[in-house]
This record gives sequence, C-alpha cells and structure tokens, in this order.
Amino acid sequence: MENAREIRDMIRVALYAGHALVCIKGRGTYKVSSSLKRFAATAIDQGITEFVVDMHDCDHMDSTFMGVLAGVALRLQRVGSGNVRMINLLPSAQEALRTVGIDDLLVACEATQIGPGLFATCRERDGEQLEEATASDGGTLETMLQAHEDLVAASPDNAAQFTDVITFLKQAGRADG
Repeated sequence: MENAREIRDMIRVALYAGHALVCIKGRGTYKVSSSLKRFAATAIDQGITEFVVDMHDCDHMDSTFMGVLAGVALRLQRVGSGNVRMINLLPSAQEALRTVGIDDLLVACEATQIGPGLFATCRERDGEQLEEATASDGGTLETMLQAHEDLVAASPDNAAQFTDVITFLKQAGRADG
C-alpha cells in the first residue's frame, strides 16, 4: 500500500502565451531547484519576463526553492521588467514566503487575474517535467548557495537566519572543488 509521502513530488514547466509557467505538485525542494533555475534562466534569455507559479498542489517549499524563486524575481528586476506571480497559494505557503521576507517580491494574485485556461498547458501532459538532481549533480550545491544568498539580498533580515548555511555551503563547495 502506498502512503501519501511516497507520491512523487513533481514540477512541470512550460512557455506559453508569453509566460513561463511553473506548476508544483507536492514539495518544492532543493532536489528540483537547479532544474528550475536553468528553466528560468533560459526563459529570461528568450525574453520572457512574466513567470506564473501555480501553488495549487504544493504542500511545502524549502528555503532553497524559495531562494531560487527570489533569484528569478531579482534577475527580472535587474533586466528592468517582469514579475514572479504566485497563484493558488495555501496559507502555509503564504506564511513561508512572509517568514523569509519575500512575500512582496513574489506577487500573490488570483488565478483569474492571469487568464483562464493558462495552466491547462502546464498541469497536463503538455508541460515539461523538471528532473530532480542526483547525488553527483555538482550544480545543486551551487544552486543552494546562490538561493540562500538571494534570500539575503531580497531581505537583509535573512542574514541572521542564513549566514551559517551560506558559510557551510561555501566551505562544502571548496571541499568539492
């Protein structure tokens, strides 16, 4: 018998109608953050400035995942336009974003403000499923470091919470390099 936690976490992405779409099922964690970061960089390089993250089926986000989303929003600010809009946020997800001080950076809005049917592309078979990182994926450590640095850049109040994590990740990166 399969328990609820054995259901695989999944993130699907798509480029559609000038938007980068991200649909999360289960948990948004460090395991998929490198893939999400690559997807976002490719989308931005292609001129996409509107990111919509559907949190309808997301029951948890870790700090790395939130940091990657913050990093996308910060990069859009640097290029001069765009937004990361979060739809269908559960109260626990809203609180997590508020706790790390990025609830103003990632714009919460109603799905009806985005456009009807936009997410059928991403939630169903048309979206691309992001791959989880493997133990040998050297990009994961780099992504984790950048994500936590972006959380501090987005909200300097995070420095106290993430300084030890950043120091650890920098040391681990030197040990691997």
